[in-house]
Amino acid sequence: MALQFHTISEITSKSMHWNLKVCVIRLWIVPDKFKLEIPYSLEMILQDEKAIVFMHHLKVCN
Repeated sequence: MALQFHTISEITSKSMHWNLKVCVIRLWIVPDKFKLEIPYSLEMILQDEKAIVFMHHLKVCN
């Protein structure tokens, strides 16, 4: 059975689980503004097979 992938345009707040096949276009860490050595968030720009680009913000929990 082949794995089904979702496109970025199918991401909604109705579900919390998706199978994505994307290319990471850019990835960077935003430091905490009070403690520069501690990461605050991970930012990424993703692109899927339909050339849809998506920017995502992931907060780092310490």
